[in-house]
Amino acid sequence: MATNFSQSNGNASSDSNHKTPVKIVKNMDNLKFTRFDALFIFGGMWTYIADLVTDVLVGFKYLKEQHYWWCGLTFFFVIFPSLTLQYLSLRWFVTDDQRSRETPIQTSEQTQARHSSFASKLWEWTSWLLTHVLQLGAVNRYNNCYNSLI
Repeated sequence: MATNFSQSNGNASSDSNHKTPVKIVKNMDNLKFTRFDALFIFGGMWTYIADLVTDVLVGFKYLKEQHYWWCGLTFFFVIFPSLTLQYLSLRWFVTDDQRSRETPIQTSEQTQARHSSFASKLWEWTSWLLTHVLQLGAVNRYNNCYNSLI
């Protein structure tokens, strides 16, 4: 189901009554996950990891060669964005968890599945925290994205 809205095109020289329809798609059943999509998910995940590894190696090379200024800058520009990314990823996880608790429950099976195991919920939170402490939150997001699409 799609809903049409109108939005001005932002041109100062155009007629102010000119509206461009904006289509919001609510039903995404017609979208298909292809091998091309999987290639981009895996490619993005591996280039993210390769970038982190090579940046750390360069930082240690600077340290070994006693270029402390370059070493510090390299590690700053590796660690600060990584910590920011991990924080945002962990925040998304918390937000997703809160939203999943707010959704209405339809059947007793869903109630039982939702409240079945404190241990499984504890494991989920522990694994998420561990991946974020190890700076692998983005890889976990890539993995979740891939698993939700197949």
